[in-house]
Amino acid sequence: MSEVKLTKKDLNAVFWRLQMLQSSWNYERMQSLGYFYSFLPVLKKIYKDESPEERTKAIQRHLEFFNTMPSFTAPILGINAALEEKQKNEVGSVVSALKVGLMGPLAGLGDAIIWLTWRPICFSIGASFLAAGNPIGLLIALVMFNVVNQGIRYYGIHMGYQQGVKFIENASDNRIVQRYTTMATILGLMIIGGLVPQMVRINIAYVLEIGELQVVFQDLLEGIIPALLPLLATFGVYTLVRRGMGTIKILFGIIAISIILAGLGILG
Repeated sequence: MSEVKLTKKDLNAVFWRLQMLQSSWNYERMQSLGYFYSFLPVLKKIYKDESPEERTKAIQRHLEFFNTMPSFTAPILGINAALEEKQKNEVGSVVSALKVGLMGPLAGLGDAIIWLTWRPICFSIGASFLAAGNPIGLLIALVMFNVVNQGIRYYGIHMGYQQGVKFIENASDNRIVQRYTTMATILGLMIIGGLVPQMVRINIAYVLEIGELQVVFQDLLEGIIPALLPLLATFGVYTLVRRGMGTIKILFGIIAISIILAGLGILG
């Protein structure tokens, strides 16, 4: 067990850095760089006396794909801080699976609470003041919105850390951690599997005509296994990545193949 103890100051540093979560958003790993930037004060303190190899493992783990509602990233950061503090790279698989497993549900929850409920309420009140000729309405809207938005970020980090510490302290034997790892991994795989048909779209436009008979390949494939082509494409890309091919090469390859097949009228 590690003797490193995170302080309130360390967690507050994570909070301030969280404000820049989406400043380096990209289409490959989305918020991963912002997540890593937010978490960096924790990693620096926990791994300051570790070998370069151990630090590299931790860095790579927190540069993996990540995307959720920004404010609701806070509890994930807090929980992961507690896990890293107690067992470092020994719970690396738990940390990765926990991020994948929580980011989907928290994204939906955060969008519903912040973007679809609280923000319209705040700016409706602010707009009513502005419509009456009172410019303070904008200030009221911003203050109301950020009291909740920033409150979730601040307390989410601290409460996530406290709950994560309690979990580790209650895990008196390794079997609890192993079971949690298995459950988190399964949940993460389920979330990723559910994202495949939503994020990957392949439409076969080619229709085979034999006399009066028309064979619509898209409908035929969907009738066999829904989202079969996106699944096969995902497995294909995964295989190439496992074999060491760079993601940029894969991306340009997909673009080139898509253009060629679209030009031939196969894809639509």
